[in-house]
Amino acid sequence: MRAKLALLLSGMVAGLLSGIMGGGGGIVMVPVLVLVLGFDQHRAQGTSLLEWFLRPGWGAWTLKRMGNVETRLLFRMVPGLFLGTFIGASIAHLLDEDS
Repeated sequence: MRAKLALLLSGMVAGLLSGIMGGGGGIVMVPVLVLVLGFDQHRAQGTSLLEWFLRPGWGAWTLKRMGNVETRLLFRMVPGLFLGTFIGASIAHLLDEDS
């Protein structure tokens, strides 16, 4: 039970941060989309999240082929990731782009 709760909470935190900041690629891609391509903040975050959705799938598939993925934990983490990402994206949409 303790491990399930830890996985749910860590998944939720990871999803929350991903939703707010546009994922790991957001550190690079969001500023590029805003400063170089002229996207508004919300559009840049959404675009970065879509890109993020595709990129880790390739990495996970590669690591799974090498036997480095613990698939039995997936279904324990996913509910927290979905919930955290939904909440994070909802909060990000409410934030003022100019602050």
